[in-house]
Amino acid sequence: MAPEVITAEDYNTNYDEKADIWSIGITCIEMAECAPPLYDLHPMRALFMIPKNKAPTLSKKGKWSKDFHDFLTATINKNVKKRSDAKSLLQVCIFQWNSNLFIYLFIFKKILLLLFSIHLCYLPKIQKVLLWN
Repeated sequence: MAPEVITAEDYNTNYDEKADIWSIGITCIEMAECAPPLYDLHPMRALFMIPKNKAPTLSKKGKWSKDFHDFLTATINKNVKKRSDAKSLLQVCIFQWNSNLFIYLFIFKKILLLLFSIHLCYLPKIQKVLLWN
């Protein structure tokens, strides 16, 4: 959940579609690392920490391309005014070579969620296959 969504009621502020841009970036981190940021915390504690912590990043930076890092930087910016909108995200290099990447990522995420919900007891085995360990 985007920081501005969490704090909207406390500060009586509004949020817009850029909250969804944040979610796209977080979903990419989740798919890359097979776990969302702050997954090791209780969900309520994680919600409390999101607005206070720095924006999440990949734990194994060298494993991923510069284009992927640029995409994450454009989507996961705690300053909403500096966070990219959907139109400007299409200009990020990661989309230049494959304009269907977002669709593939979305479908992949849905497939993973389906697999995890059906075979929750097999999660360690699925993660092992996804990580190629």
